[in-house]
Amino acid sequence: MARTIPEMEAITRNTVALTMLDAGFKPNVIPAKAEATVDVRILPGKDPEKVAREIEEFLSPDGIEVEVIYAASPSGSPVTDYFSLVRSALERVYPGSVVLPYLSTGFTDSRYYRGLGIPVYGILPCVIERSELGRIHGVDERISVDSLIRASEVIKEVILLLEERE
Repeated sequence: MARTIPEMEAITRNTVALTMLDAGFKPNVIPAKAEATVDVRILPGKDPEKVAREIEEFLSPDGIEVEVIYAASPSGSPVTDYFSLVRSALERVYPGSVVLPYLSTGFTDSRYYRGLGIPVYGILPCVIERSELGRIHGVDERISVDSLIRASEVIKEVILLLEERE
């Protein structure tokens, strides 16, 4: 999917984003050193140490040193009855839809619950048009009213299905 929709890369594959640069103190003096900070997001099931080694192997031939400042193992929940329940709710509101795992580009508290063995599923229960993808976390971030209404219907279906289980 990411190969056909570049805006989906951040939620469907490992990513490396250059977020900060620090070098020099004057515009006409070549700096003796430069530092870059990169934000690496990795998919659940991938080893952060292995990803760091791959980045280091890629950069070391150019004399670039790598220092890991912070690393956390990505967390994901196994497919359980609850996952099937969420899938059913989505299919009721969006017939013919396909439910796929994706990488959350932000941090949530779900990793703490997963660490306790409690499955957690983050869902994005709405359709986001391709034209809207570029606005995510931007100045003009929004979804359509129709998407908001249908997302509410999905949440309602999840609650009703949970109630049926009891």
